[in-house]
Amino acid sequence: VNRHEQKGDRNIRQLGFQETDIVSMAQHITKKSYLVQQPEDIPAILKEAFEIAVEGRPGPVLIDIPMDVQRADIDVAEPEYTSPATPAVPPALAASVQQLSAAIKGAKKPLLLVGRGVRAAFAIPQLNEFIEKTGLPVVTSLLAVDAIPFAHPQRVGFIGAYGNRWANMTLGDCDLLVVVGSRLDIRQTADEISKVSSR
Repeated sequence: VNRHEQKGDRNIRQLGFQETDIVSMAQHITKKSYLVQQPEDIPAILKEAFEIAVEGRPGPVLIDIPMDVQRADIDVAEPEYTSPATPAVPPALAASVQQLSAAIKGAKKPLLLVGRGVRAAFAIPQLNEFIEKTGLPVVTSLLAVDAIPFAHPQRVGFIGAYGNRWANMTLGDCDLLVVVGSRLDIRQTADEISKVSSR
């Protein structure tokens, strides 16, 4: 609604037509929620909101823009584009890679589980390189069925409650599971995790 129609601090449920305090409602399920008060704030808020949405684990950001603010004319500077800096590889990560390499070499039935996080990180080329170098068989989550070509010789199928039976059986039979970009939700692990034997 327009800013002059918002209830503000008045002790009423709503003033503007279909007014809802969506910012308060959404703040618990978003990375950040904004209510724009001034048209001139829009460029900075959009920039900050986008950065928050894509940094770390990507997630939703809500921006509530009142109707009169949407209609306002504002002067916007030409955007500046900068390439993100390539982060240095921390020593702990290098040690973890060595441990992973040793675990893969020592496993009799290793398996790679690829989830949607690989695509979200724009890391499909690195995934393909890893698959080629390791020769690991690959299962995917439902949201990553397209992360590896369907006809790829190392592709087994996708796992989970709606997955391929043979992929689930392969998962259950592996002695080392390397998980990349998957959150291992209940559709993948089943709901009685305590009954699953760990190896």
